Amino acid sequence: MFTKISVIFVAIIFFLASATAFLHEKRAVSYARFVPDASKGLTVEGTITYTDMPDGCLNIVGQFNKGFEQSSNPSDYKFSLDGHRFDSYLQYTIQNGGTSAFTANVPAKELGINPEKKRGPQKKRQTEIDYKEKMIGLAISESDS
Repeated sequence: MFTKISVIFVAIIFFLASATAFLHEKRAVSYARFVPDASKGLTVEGTITYTDMPDGCLNIVGQFNKGFEQSSNPSDYKFSLDGHRFDSYLQYTIQNGGTSAFTANVPAKELGINPEKKRGPQKKRQTEIDYKEKMIGLAISESDS
C-alpha cells in the first residue's frame, strides 16, 4: 500500500517529467530590434520577441524605450507582423515616450501562420508600428532559432 508521501513523491516526479518535456520542445524564436532612423521618420527604439508556442499561439514580449511621444493613448498606435495586425492583443501604458513591458499570446492563424505546419528555418519577420497611418517603427527579425 502506498503511503501519502509515496503518492506525493510519484506525483512530483510525473510533474517534473512533463515539465521537462515541455521545456525541451523546440520552438521557433524571432527577435526584432527597433532602431531610430530620423532620415526615414522612424522614432521607435526597443525590442519584441516572438516565440511559437505548442498551443498554436505566438507569444509576443516587448518594450520600447522611446518613439511614442506623439500620444500617450495606446489605441493611437498600430502594430503588425508581416502585414497582420496584433495591437488589439497588447496591453501597455505609455510614459515619457516609452512603453511598459508587455506580453501577449496571439493565435498564430490570425498572423497568417499555420501552427500545424512543421517549422523549418524561420523566415525573417517584419514588424511595423504606425501612428495615425504613418510608420514610426520598423524591424526585421535579427535571428531565429
